[in-house]
Amino acid sequence: MDVTGELSIINSHSYLNLADIEEVLHYDGLLLCTIMRGCPRLVVWNPCTGQTKWIQINSSCYYGYALGSWQDKESGNNNSYKILSYNYFDIHKQKIAICDMKSNSWRNLDVTPDCRLVNASLYSVSLKGRTYWFVAPLTTFGLVSFDYKTERFERMCLPSCHIATMLGTLALSVVKEEKLIVLLHGANTSKTEIWLTNKIDETKVVSWSMILAMDHLEFDIWSNVRLIFDEEKRFGVCCNRKRRVKNGKIHCECIVHIIEEDNKVTKVDFAASKLSYLPLLFNYVPSLVQIQ
Repeated sequence: MDVTGELSIINSHSYLNLADIEEVLHYDGLLLCTIMRGCPRLVVWNPCTGQTKWIQINSSCYYGYALGSWQDKESGNNNSYKILSYNYFDIHKQKIAICDMKSNSWRNLDVTPDCRLVNASLYSVSLKGRTYWFVAPLTTFGLVSFDYKTERFERMCLPSCHIATMLGTLALSVVKEEKLIVLLHGANTSKTEIWLTNKIDETKVVSWSMILAMDHLEFDIWSNVRLIFDEEKRFGVCCNRKRRVKNGKIHCECIVHIIEEDNKVTKVDFAASKLSYLPLLFNYVPSLVQIQ
């Protein structure tokens, strides 16, 4: 497939360009973009159809967002899309709100997770009616999910050997819109490991299997890692950023690692950049879903 041009959001907001987008989340072929220039707004965008819908930000808890859906049986099992909004700075004062995209209105939820939700665009994914986060709880690391049908949170463990381990680097992604995959760069082990779940289903217990392990010396990564993985080919790509001080100035380096079996890791350095953001890397599957 040849790339013949770039995508753009075309609508009445003529002042907007792609550089104004600060964060992007994706689910079911839709992108949820956070726009902070001028009046903060959200836009849900289907790049395949070009359709967009603008959402006013909830002023009471607008630090983090997530996009998901649930099947509405009353409307023929069609997906009902929702946006979750939360304040992730204070574990004891977290505010949770949700917006039904059909009504374009927010309502507060009387529910609080027993952990601190972190920045969604870095440490969360949405899959089959739920959003999953890495969390920073009071005791152990783990995952938490939000069910868009029941509008409740549920805890989920990482692989058992990492439950009580302080982790240095984390990455969370989705494989084939069926499974969760995590990269764990532990502080108390000499390996960086990639673990994969079974197919996510409401009736099944989630289990983990380790599919790759790399030596730390071969796999030099820091924080803010993004990961995509091909299960059949046992082939992955991850992207992260390092900051270095050179001649009194801060330079950001975008580094891509290509991961293969037998501890084979290829490092691709995109050189120093003045940009402070990290390129977005995720599995995007085009969809003809209509935004209502």
